[in-house]
Amino acid sequence: MKRLNDPLTAEEIAEIWKIKKKKHLRVYYGVAKLNKIFKKKSIVVMFENCTPGIAEERDKKVSRWMHIVYIRSQTIEEKEDSVYSNRVYTTYNSFIDEKPWKGDWKAVLHNNFLADENHVSEKERLIIKEKLGQALRKYYDLDVPYQSTLEF
Repeated sequence: MKRLNDPLTAEEIAEIWKIKKKKHLRVYYGVAKLNKIFKKKSIVVMFENCTPGIAEERDKKVSRWMHIVYIRSQTIEEKEDSVYSNRVYTTYNSFIDEKPWKGDWKAVLHNNFLADENHVSEKERLIIKEKLGQALRKYYDLDVPYQSTLEF
């Protein structure tokens, strides 16, 4: 008898992979919506691990947490990670005001650009980088330059 927390067998993993390989899983890029609970400025990348409901409902659900700026389909390699997940979404945040970025939002954008180099073409990564930059300037008012040191 199989218990609830027993690890998956190789056959079960193969069965799940057969199903997930055919699904249209997506990746959402955006910036976090700031409110009473979520107070830190960040770039958010959210991966779907399964497809409950219709696409418009999923977009609406994701837009509760972030301002969506770009959506793309997952590659086969990215879908492989969803086999072992027990959540609907996997989220990655890059907090702008924390280490190692310390407020350098352009460095955060560049790091996100480099993180996708194995799965996304350079042209598409440049589009994502530009849209994320526009969203950061729009929602977080980051375009205002400030002087951190005295320069004479």
